[in-house]
Amino acid sequence: MVRPRPGLHDLGVRRTRRLPGRRRRRARAGPRVRNTGTRKGREVVQLYLAPTERGDRPHRWLAGFASVEAGPGQAVETDIAITPRSAEVWRDGWRHIAGEYVLEASHSYAEPRLSTRVVLQKIR
Repeated sequence: MVRPRPGLHDLGVRRTRRLPGRRRRRARAGPRVRNTGTRKGREVVQLYLAPTERGDRPHRWLAGFASVEAGPGQAVETDIAITPRSAEVWRDGWRHIAGEYVLEASHSYAEPRLSTRVVLQKIR
């Protein structure tokens, strides 16, 4: 039995404040997923970061994911944390690379469905 795939809509990016006792901030993104089928459906929403200035980094990489379920015609919000580690590279130790990125939402690496530009601030 094949379940209908929900579609991705409205990629929202939210910033969270620093929590007491925590050293790192997390951004949160949450595309709205709508099931356009007639049966209950499930989708794994994947978020990818793609640097606007590529350099020696990959074209894009997985930054976070979440599994959601939606009934027929139902729209549900996802809530995916994007940690600072998502923008780090190994250069004699992990280093955070601040700057502009494209955040892409999809159900697979090969098919990005939504995108938005985000700026990741430098972490001290």
